[in-house]
Parts: sequence; C-alpha cells; structure tokens
Amino acid sequence: MPTRQPRVFCFAILRRLLLASGTRLLTLRRGGGYHQGVSTWNYIAASLKQYWRIHASVAAGVAIASAVITGALLVGASMRGSLRDLALSRLGRIDSMLIAQHPFDERLVANSLEKSAGEGSQLSAEYTQSAPLYITRGAASLRAGGSVHQAAKLAVYGVAESFWSLDGNAMGEGALDLGEDEVLLTPNVAIELGAKHGERILLRVPKSGSLPGDSVLGEKDGAYASRRFRVRIADVQAMPLAGFSMQRSQRSARNVFLSLAALQDLLEFPGKVNAVALAGDAVDTAKPQAAREILAMHLKPTLADLGINVQELENHSERVVQIAADRLVLPPSAVDAVNAEFPEQEVQRAITYLANSLRKGGMSVPYSTITGIQSTADLGPLLDDAGQAILLADDEIVLNEWAAERLDAHVDDKVTLEFYEPETAHGELEEHQPLNLTLKAIIPLEDPAGKPTAAADPLLTPELPGVTDQDSINDWDLPFELVEKIENEDENYWKEHRTTPKAFVSHSLAAKLWATRWGTESVLRVVLPEDISVQEFSDRLADGIDPSTLGMSVVGIKEQALQAASGTTPFDGLFLGFSCFIMASAVLLIALLFRLGAQQRAKELGLLSAVGLPSRRIARALVGEGAIVAAIGAACGMMAGVTYAQLMIYGLNTWWVAATVTPFLELHVPAWALLTGWLIGLLVSLVTIWWTILASLKQSPTALLAGQAEQTVDVKSGANVGPSYGVWACVLVAIAAAMFAWLNEGEAQAGAFFAGGSAVLTGLLLLVRRFLRAPISISESLSLTRLSFLNTRRNPGRTLLTIALAAAASFLIVALAAFRLAPTTAGTGGYDIWATTDLPLYHDLETETGRAALGFSKPDDISLSEMTVAGFRVSEGEDASCLNLFQAASPRILGVPEKLSVESDFTWGSKNEQPTGESPWDLLHKDLGTDSAGLPIVPMILDRNTAYYGLKLYAVGAQRETTDSANRPRTLQVVAMLTNSIFQGDLLISNQQFLQLFPETSGQRLFLIRSGRTESDLGRTTELATQLESQLVDYGFDTVDAQQRLAEFLAVQNTYLSTFQSLGALGLLLGAAGLAVAQLRSVAERRGELALMRAAGLRKTKLAKMVFTENLALLIVGLEIGCLAALAVVVPLSFTQEAGIPWGALVITLGSMIAVGAVAGWFATRTALRAPLLPALRGD
Repeated sequence: MPTRQPRVFCFAILRRLLLASGTRLLTLRRGGGYHQGVSTWNYIAASLKQYWRIHASVAAGVAIASAVITGALLVGASMRGSLRDLALSRLGRIDSMLIAQHPFDERLVANSLEKSAGEGSQLSAEYTQSAPLYITRGAASLRAGGSVHQAAKLAVYGVAESFWSLDGNAMGEGALDLGEDEVLLTPNVAIELGAKHGERILLRVPKSGSLPGDSVLGEKDGAYASRRFRVRIADVQAMPLAGFSMQRSQRSARNVFLSLAALQDLLEFPGKVNAVALAGDAVDTAKPQAAREILAMHLKPTLADLGINVQELENHSERVVQIAADRLVLPPSAVDAVNAEFPEQEVQRAITYLANSLRKGGMSVPYSTITGIQSTADLGPLLDDAGQAILLADDEIVLNEWAAERLDAHVDDKVTLEFYEPETAHGELEEHQPLNLTLKAIIPLEDPAGKPTAAADPLLTPELPGVTDQDSINDWDLPFELVEKIENEDENYWKEHRTTPKAFVSHSLAAKLWATRWGTESVLRVVLPEDISVQEFSDRLADGIDPSTLGMSVVGIKEQALQAASGTTPFDGLFLGFSCFIMASAVLLIALLFRLGAQQRAKELGLLSAVGLPSRRIARALVGEGAIVAAIGAACGMMAGVTYAQLMIYGLNTWWVAATVTPFLELHVPAWALLTGWLIGLLVSLVTIWWTILASLKQSPTALLAGQAEQTVDVKSGANVGPSYGVWACVLVAIAAAMFAWLNEGEAQAGAFFAGGSAVLTGLLLLVRRFLRAPISISESLSLTRLSFLNTRRNPGRTLLTIALAAAASFLIVALAAFRLAPTTAGTGGYDIWATTDLPLYHDLETETGRAALGFSKPDDISLSEMTVAGFRVSEGEDASCLNLFQAASPRILGVPEKLSVESDFTWGSKNEQPTGESPWDLLHKDLGTDSAGLPIVPMILDRNTAYYGLKLYAVGAQRETTDSANRPRTLQVVAMLTNSIFQGDLLISNQQFLQLFPETSGQRLFLIRSGRTESDLGRTTELATQLESQLVDYGFDTVDAQQRLAEFLAVQNTYLSTFQSLGALGLLLGAAGLAVAQLRSVAERRGELALMRAAGLRKTKLAKMVFTENLALLIVGLEIGCLAALAVVVPLSFTQEAGIPWGALVITLGSMIAVGAVAGWFATRTALRAPLLPALRGD
C-alpha cells in the first residue's frame, strides 16, 4: 500500500488542476487511466463561460467578416432591386407597347380588345386596357427677361386621358385631364427651363415628312411644328407614369406630356398615333412572349395603317387595281406580299421619276415625269396602232405626242434625259450624267374618239403632297430650286394632264437608274381575280404583309426592363472585392484572437493531451466552441451587414455618385442575402479557427504545459531559410514586366507595370522572410531597442503575416492611384466638341454651301471656316456605357463617315490584322462572309470598356445580334476595339453598312467637331459651340465639350478606384487593430520575461516603450515595403498617364494608418503591462 501513495497523490493534484482550469472532459480514477465523465458539450459550455472575454473578441472578428460579406451581398441586391423598382415605377401596369414607324388608326388596338372581350378570347384575359400615344422628340424654350432658356433631347408624348389610369393604382384611378393648351413637364425639364406653373413655353417637335430626308424630293430644312403651351409640373412621386420611359436608364426621364388631340393637331395627323400602351392587371410581373403573339394574331392593321393604298382603275378591259405607298416608293415587303398572295395574277410594275429636262438639240421640256414600265396588251400603257404592247430596250425611249411636239422629235432621234441622283449626300444634289436614248415611238394622249389613251394616265405617278396637289408648277414645294425655265405650255400641260408621264423607258433601265435603298417600285398594277372585291383584295394583301417588316411590332417593354434590371455591373462581387482587405483583416483578427485564447489555455490543452486524451477529441471540442462563437458572431455580423450596406449605399448616393450617375439607390434586404452572408461568414471563420487549432495542437504536451501554444524560433540559431530561388524569380519577373511595358502602351503597359510592382512586393516580402529566419549573433551589450528588434523574430510567421498585410494593403492603395484616368486627345480623336441634334441635318457643316443652306450668314461662315466636322448617322438605342447601370439590349448604332479614318487619332486596344499603313477604321469595310440566314456579317468597332463590361464581348471576332429596320436578325462582329474613347456606349459600323441595315434613317444627328483652335486660343471651342447652338436651335443642336464627355466615363473608373482605396484603408486600419491583438499575444507569451526584467529594476515605462516599438515597427516596415513596391508602378505611369497622383490624399491615408496603429499598440501595451508582478514570476 505505501508504494501506491505517490501515485494517488499525483492523480489528485492533476484532478485539482483540471477542475481549477475548468476542464470537465475527464474523471480520473485511482486505478490509473480515466473513464468518460462530463460530456463534450458540457465541457464546451463550461469553456465558453470560463473564457467568455476572448470568445467575445473572436465573435467580434467573425462579426466584422460576416458584416462585410453580408453588406456586399446587400449592396448588389439593393442595386438590382432599385433598378427593378425604378423600371416598374416608370411603367405601372403597362406591359407591352405596339410601336410603328408609320402613324396608324388610334382605335386599332382598342377595337381588337373590344372584339376579343365580346368573344371571350384569351387576348382579353392577357391585356385589360390600352391607351393610344403619339411619341416623338422635341425641344422647348422659355424667354425670361432678356435671356432664353433651352431644353433639348426631350421625349414628347401625346397621351389620351386613359394613359394615366395605367399606373399602379386600380383601373380608372389616377386620370389627368390635360387641356389643349397645357403641357406637363417632369421636374428636371422644368428646372432646366426655369419654368413655373402657369408660364408659357414654346414647344418644337419635328414634322414627319412623307419622304425620307435623303431622298432627292425629301424635306431637308428641318421641318418642325411649334406652339406655345401653359406649363404644369408633374409630381413624379404621386404620378409615377410622369416618369414613363422606354429607355432603360437610371437617369430621370426628360418628358413632356400633352393631350393626344393637341399633338395630333400640331403634327396634322388627326386620329393617328404611332404607339399604343397595353396593360394587364399586374404591376411587378411581365407577360410572356406568348401573350404578345396572341395580340399580334388579333391585330388587323389595314393597308392604310401600313402606309399603303389600293384603288381600282378605270378604262381597262379587266378589273385592275393599283397599289401605291404614301412615301412614293413601295417597300419591298409589300411587293413580295403581292407576289405571294396572288401568284397567278398578272402584276405590272412601274417606276416613275421626276426628270429635270428632256432635250433634243436646242429644245427642252422642263420637269417631266418619266415612267419605267413593261407594257402588256391588257394593261398597256404603251400600245401601237394594232393594240400590241410596245417593248423597250434599255437604250430606247417613248415620248407622248405633246412632248415630241415640244422637242420637234421624231422616231429614231436621240433624246437626252437629265435628272438628279435619287439619293443625296449631305443634302447636296448630284446630277446624273446625261443619258442619250433613241426615240422608238410617239404615243398619243387621246384616241380618235377623244378619250384618253392608256398612256395618258396621271395615276402612274404616286401622290406627293406639296406637288401633285398644286395648281402651278411654280407652286411646287420641292427641297431644291427650280432652275429650268418654265413656259406657258408647261403650265398648261400641268393644268390639263397633271402628273401624266411625258416619256417612258424600260422598267429594267428605270430600276438601274432610280432604285433606292427604300425600294424600287412606285406602283403595282394587278388584274383582280373574278371572285373577289377590291376590299377583299386589300384585306388579303394586308394579311399577307408582316407588319414588323414595315416597322410595326409589339414590344414587351416590361419584360425587357426586368431583364435589364439585373444590371451590367455585379455590385455584390464588386464590393466584395472592394472590401477584400477588411475581410482579410477580419480573418487575421479572428486567427490572432483565437490563438491568443489558445495561448491563455496552453497549459490546459497540454494537460488534456498529457493525460492521454486524443488530439482529435480535443480539436473537436475546440472546434465546437469556435463554431458556437462563430455562429453567434456571424449572426451579429449579419445584422451589422445591414448597417454596412446602408453606409455603402449612402456612399454611392453621395461620395461615389459618379459611379451611379444619379442618387437613386435604396436599401433592399432580401432574406437570401442575409442567410448567404451568415453562412459564408460562418464558413470562413470556421476554416480560420480550424487552421488555428491545428497549428496549436501541433505543439508537444511538454511545450503546451510550458505555456507555448505556438512554435517560436531561436533568434540565435534561426530557422531553415532555404535557397533564394523565389527572390531571384521575382527579380526576373520584374525585369520581364519592365521590358514588356517598354514595348507596349496603354492598358497593356499599365498592366505590365502593375505586374512588375507586384513582383517587387513579393520579392521584398521574401527577403523579409529570409531575414526573420536567419540566425544572428547576440552581442554582450543589448539595448532595449535591440531587444525589441529581436523579439519581432520570436515568431517569424506571425511577424511576416503582419508585415505582409500592411505591405499588400499599402501597395494596392498607392499603386492604384496611378491608374486614375484623365481625358486625353487620343480618347477624343483630337476633336473638341461632341454635338447631337433632335432633327437630322442633311447639309454638310464643313462646307460653305452646306452652312449657307442651314442659314449661317457670311460673317458666321468666316468664323466657322476653320472647323472640321465628322457627321454620323444614328440608329436610336440604349446607352451601353458604364454610365448606364441597366443592361443594354439594343445599343445605339452609329454610321461612321469615311473621313474619320483620315482625320481622327484614337487609341486602339485590339484589332484584326491588316496591311501596314491602313487605318483600323478601314476594317469596317472588311468582308466577313455571311451568317446562317445568308445575310452579310457586319464589321463593328466599339470601345473596349463597352465591349467588356456592357456587352460581355471579350475579344476581337466576338459576335452580337441586332435587328435591322425590316425586323431581321443581323450579326455584328468585332473587328477592333478603342481604348477609353468618347464612343463608349455605342456600336460603330460603316456608313454603307448602316444604310443597308437602317435604310429609313436619313441625315446625321451626331457630330464630332474640331474647332481649329490653338493653345493660345482656348476660348475658341466655347465660342464655336455657342455659335452653332444659337444658329441651329430649331434642330435641337446640343454641344458638349469632348473632354468633359470623356471625363464622365473615366470618372466611373476613378470612382471605383477611390472606393477600393477607401475601403482598403479601412481594412488596413482594422489590420492595425489586429496588430494590437498580436501585441497582446506577444506580451502574454512573455509575461515571465517582462516580469523578470521589471524585477531586475527596469521601469515599466521603458518596457512599455520597448513593446510599443515592436508593434509600431511592424506596421511601418509593412507600409514602407508596400510603398516602395508601389513606386515601381507609380513612377513609370506618372510619365505615361495624364491623370495626377493624389499624393495629399495618400499621405493622409497612410498617416492615419500609422496613427491608428500607434494608438492601438499603446492601448495593447498599457493593458498588457498592468499584469501584477508576482504571479507572472511564479508562472515563469
């Protein structure tokens, strides 16, 4: 028995120690070994209570990480939610829009809905209401005092009273009755005009001509209608539909509303509209495509709605109808429909054109209609005495007897035909080379009985308002001056025969000479089948024409808006990236705090291990503790993430508003974002805690019982340093990056500099690592400063992690400042002014003739003679630049003029291979083959930022689909990308390709202008812009300084950099707090050592200085390494970038970090050295 007493005594001591330390996992027994006692969960609960202070600190670190993650997810959700709310508020219950290029009957849709409701069809279930609109562009002005305030680029809506009931309220509510002399302005338009309730403004809207402006007979002088209206200002909050817009943009709509009747009267389109809004009962959901297909099936537009008319002709042996168009030329789809619907019927095509003169010798006949036709015996019009058709070759002509008599022409004589080209360029008429034709026959206008012959048919010429309805040739309203002499005989012919052709040529010749991009045929004549009437013929033809080919289609604007609301920029990912250093600092803080807890419990862990408890069981218990702490911390962080998101949204609406353009964001807190943030925060924290526990349990029980929870290094013997391959590899990478940067420019060069700086940073950190692990000799005389220096090497891993965090954060904060962008002449192509118009210009601003046609005086012309102008055709679409947070489904497309390849000097990012000496703009004419439909693939150039971030096109050769004016899918292929250019948001194609895709678009509405200024005449650009705006006010000419426009784009990237730097600095400040925790750990590990030094006579203030120096030195070394590496980026880029480095802000940021680190270190030192002296000595 006596021999067992020492053993019993030892176990009793161990049991007391375990109980005193809070351990409840084991119950020791006298027979040696142990048996299971208190459960693991009870141990965890006891440990949580025993070490609640350190666990609370860990939970705080977890909360920070979780808050950042949750906040970033909430920012992304708030962005998408705000865009969705904005889109829905602008549409109310409006789901779809029927849109047409040609005005149609305002009752078209209402009749279809009423009919379907009576029949109980599915259409009435899908759409419950409709409201007709007339949509156009416009400009407004208000004269106040001695000045005139202008507002251009306005969306003008003529709306029926029923439109206002389509908002989110119940049907029938929210109606607004606008008087005939009233307009409703959105607040932003009213502010721009300086208009108040009741004041009168002048509203100008373009008048739609019956002919395209690029046609030789099209109006080119900016026809517009204007009237004064009394102002009412909309309360958009109370009346959301006042912000109605079909354009997806976060910018406030610039709207002007007036009554539908008033706009119809102003434009002289009574009973006609060009759009109808269709609404269902739902506000926040969109109808599927099937609903729009049902609507399209029920819509029955008439030929008149499509701009086509049919009339039955007289004086024919058979029933014959003639088909013509309001725009002089029949669209190809209408011609195809006639052939498809009536393949068995005889169809005669005719092309009628206005010739300047018919000449023979010294005789001439001015301004004559000429018809190209293939005559038949049944339809005429050219018949010989035997009643047979006269067939013409392409070098032959037939005159009627009146023209032949005027010219004194006979069969086989040569007749000269003079005329303008059918399409104009810059509004300038181009004369075709005179055409000499042989006179084959002379046709009488009357038969022997005095009746008109088939050739005496004025209906071969379509009606043209302003010409065919005039009493005199001199009264014709033409876009060019009548220069030929008009005799009395010509006026008499006009009065008697009107538009009866004076000459005929073959149809094939007419097609060669007068075919246009809008179509070829003037009229079609069809022999009617015996069993149908003219009305039935018209109905069948209308059914056979696809309205979408003529610009009439149903668009699901709500579906498009909801899809676009997903946004182009993933702000959740963006802010996760912006907050990466906050998260890194939080993770570091978690690791340091948990290791500090492990340090405090080192003897307990060592004791558990020494008595035989498996490491896995200990680890499981500790992980259980950590999981509970992490779950609580993550839950707190989840709630704190809401506050963090609110702060970020406030920043995006204020400090960083350049990234969102306008402050529209509101906080959205979906449950999935909170749960995801909690789960990710918990997972990140658990991984960190698990890694920390494994590191602690790698220590031997003896080391743990000695209070060492982490491996340290003997500063005298050092540790295994290893070869310096990594350092040399970094040197080689830095050299290679410098060489690559030397051979490149732009973004490639900047990227190379950044890669080189990163290599320098990595190399410096590797050197620090070698230094911390290298052995040193300790001299006999050891100062406190020297001792604090040696103490930083006790734990090289912790020291390196601390330095690396500070170095990486400072490197990015300083280096990214060099990537701030400033406008350059390469970004604007050397142009000074970016100008747009509401009405297209058809005359060349660069020529004296063009400026004179636009109304510029001689003094004006002298001052404008030095400017260079590049004009672009515009197909309206959405802004695909970084200034639009909505996804752009149909970006704006520009037709590029040829001169841009010669006169501009843009910076190119990437492009297809091409011969040396050619401009990248020439790639727009490259043959890329055909698409799956057999249509040519269209070469496209766009800005790289638009390609990457707006449209997700990442390389030259990428393709994107668009829709042409005939509603056909067309493939665009990237052949080159611009870098940081003024064209962000637009797709650029050649002018020739543009006319093929959008033949209905005439004139130019966008201009780049080089003022011709010198460095000593910087005010020249402002004067020029003012002069152009003043003279071209009726066109809605609006100018923006090109550098200013480019700066708006670049401000987005600069704002993102500022955001990253701000949040990075916040993360580094948090990292400085982590240093304070590390300091607490260091002091805790060295309690005995510090107590011994105090017992040896060293004052507490000297020890505090030593400990404080250790802490601050790590932060300063990290900042110095990061800044030194950043100089490898900043210095080279400062010579290549025009943006200035914000040195003042950087100094303040870095100084703040040092100050926070110093305060945190002082607090940690003061707290640690409060420990009483005697217990520390006993513990050692």
